[in-house]
Amino acid sequence: MKYIIYLIVLILSLVLYILYKYYKKDLFKDKITDTKNIILLLTSISYIFILSIDLGWLTFKLNRFNAITLILSLTLLIFSYGLIKNKKEIYNKNINYYMILYLVLLISLTIFIYRLDINLNIDRFISNVAFSIKYYEPFVHITKYYFNANIVMLIPLSILLMFKNDKYKNIFRQMTIIFITTILIELLQVLTSTGSLDIDDIILNFSGAIIFALLITKFKIVDYLKKIFYSDFRINKKIKYVLFTISLIIPVLFNINTILITIMHIIK
Repeated sequence: MKYIIYLIVLILSLVLYILYKYYKKDLFKDKITDTKNIILLLTSISYIFILSIDLGWLTFKLNRFNAITLILSLTLLIFSYGLIKNKKEIYNKNINYYMILYLVLLISLTIFIYRLDINLNIDRFISNVAFSIKYYEPFVHITKYYFNANIVMLIPLSILLMFKNDKYKNIFRQMTIIFITTILIELLQVLTSTGSLDIDDIILNFSGAIIFALLITKFKIVDYLKKIFYSDFRINKKIKYVLFTISLIIPVLFNINTILITIMHIIK
């Protein structure tokens, strides 16, 4: 039944988008925009579907590498679309897309992928949080491991916030957003029984992002990086379209593969 629901939602979403564009009287007047929107829409539905069930037998297995590859390809799609349009309002909207894609990937890696034992357990949530606050000794994992990926996990969010608005160059605004985000991720892991509330993770996530923010604002590196996302670099228009076309390959294959395997499962 869930496979049929997936196909219905996919088809219905596409039909509703076409009807909406037809009602607005701009259906396929801007083929680049429509292509980008449709690919993002269908890929989002397919991605959520795969995260929600165990489809380990898919040709395109959703392991960490494939999830990162897919999200990066969508990021490239949005970036190349911005190059083609080359308008400030489009670049501003693209930053919002980047943030959404980053958060989707962050949640996928920390909660869903390789976490087949997801289980909402309120009792375990309360007891785990209470145990962590009362008994957990901080800095144990930090001193045990010389390198921990958690220290760089929220750096993309930090830089995207500064790209979105200069007010986030203020370190106190940064600290608030980063702290809330890392707490929510840890609590979600506990709530879904995919991890524990680790104080060291919170310390590493928070300190890594804040130190990064301090460095790139102090040396004004953020202003140079921002130009990368707000400029078309005077790239030839044909090259922009080639880049856009290349960025479609992985999402299109991902959707085709998911649809075909789903249909095969229904037929069985």
